[in-house]
Amino acid sequence: MEPEISDFSKFSKVNWKTYTDGEYISQWAVLRNIVAHEYLDSRWNTIKKFIQTAEPICVILIQKTESILQARE
Repeated sequence: MEPEISDFSKFSKVNWKTYTDGEYISQWAVLRNIVAHEYLDSRWNTIKKFIQTAEPICVILIQKTESILQARE
């Protein structure tokens, strides 16, 4: 039986301790690797931009939080 992408939800329910069909597992591993790498490739530019621009925003957030906490004292 050929695995299909629609079978992906069943993947997490497999008892891997007793599963013996190595060819089927290797096909799932290939799919998992493709999905993981494609996701990271597409998200990297967003993550990189956030890292490059987040510091000033974080400084403002920390300052505002400190002033709110000091006002409560």
